Amino acid sequence: MLTKLQDVILPEILINISFSASAPSEGELILKESAPDSRVKKLHITGLPEQSLAFTLDHDTHKNSKCFKQLSCYLNPASEKINKSCDLVIIMVAKNTWKVLILDLKSDKPRLKETEAQLLNSELYVQYLLSLLKYHYDQDVSPVIFQRTIVTTRIQKDSVYKPNQDRFNKSTFRSIPVLVKNNESYVHVGKLFDQN
Repeated sequence: MLTKLQDVILPEILINISFSASAPSEGELILKESAPDSRVKKLHITGLPEQSLAFTLDHDTHKNSKCFKQLSCYLNPASEKINKSCDLVIIMVAKNTWKVLILDLKSDKPRLKETEAQLLNSELYVQYLLSLLKYHYDQDVSPVIFQRTIVTTRIQKDSVYKPNQDRFNKSTFRSIPVLVKNNESYVHVGKLFDQN
C-alpha cells in the first residue's frame, strides 16, 4: 500500500525518512517549521519502522502556492475550516496493523477548537486517500488506527494553576510536550501514539 500511495500523492509533499547502517530498522525524519513564531524549527521523530511513509498536508511553496492553500482545488479557499490541514502524516505498519499519525506542531498555547478541527479535517482527507487506494488499486487498507497528536512546547508545571487544563485533557487529540534546544526537539514515534 505504501508504494502505491507514494505513487498517488505529489512527490513534493513527501518527507524523507532516513535509516542508518547502525539502526536499519529504526528510521528518523525531520519535520521543518518555517513559521517565524515557531519555537521548534526542526522536530526529529525517531523510531520509525521500515514500512513507513511521511508527507505533509501543509506544504509551503512559492510555486503553485494557490494550489496548496487548500486540500483540494475543488474546495473554496474562503472556507477556512474545511481547508485547515496538519503539518505531518505518517503512515506505517506495526504488528500487521496500519497506523496513521496525524500530527501538528503547536506553540505554548494552542487554540483547542481550531486544533481539533485541523486534525480531524486532515484525518478525513487521509481516509479519502486510503479509500481511493482501496477502490481503484485494490489495496487492503484495514485495519487502520488513526491517532491525532500535537507536539507542543507547552510544558506542564504542577505548581501553576491552569484553569483550562480540564478542557485540554478532554480534547480529541494527544498532546506531547517537548523540550526545545537550539530550535530543535526530539521525540520517539511510539510516544506520539496512545498506548491504550
